[in-house]
Amino acid sequence: MFQINQTWKKTWKINKKLYSQFLDISKDYNPMHTDPDFAKSFGFKDKIIHGNILQLFISYFVGEMLPKKNLIIISQKIRYLKPIYLNQNIVLKSKLKSFNETMGLLEFEIAFKASRVKIAEGKVDVKIL
Repeated sequence: MFQINQTWKKTWKINKKLYSQFLDISKDYNPMHTDPDFAKSFGFKDKIIHGNILQLFISYFVGEMLPKKNLIIISQKIRYLKPIYLNQNIVLKSKLKSFNETMGLLEFEIAFKASRVKIAEGKVDVKIL
């Protein structure tokens, strides 16, 4: 069912609806995320999307893309490399790096790209219950 180096890929559009829903849920109205002029004053080309929106995509990957449903995330680490902007297409690529069948532990390497530029990378550890 799981094989080392097995890969998964999914694309999401960071549209106005997704951005607004994340703002409503997180209640993080920092002007870096809501005020284009403020963000531009710090060298960004526009307001930047919350980096933690990528956590939603990791949750989708584990909960909906993997072939088993008795899984839980036990840890995740993301390093943000570039900002995310409204209307970008974000591509998640994930690769299974290790699988301990006896312990039911999976380790995935993840990378997020926008316009073929890596914007974030990290790893996700998953437990099979």
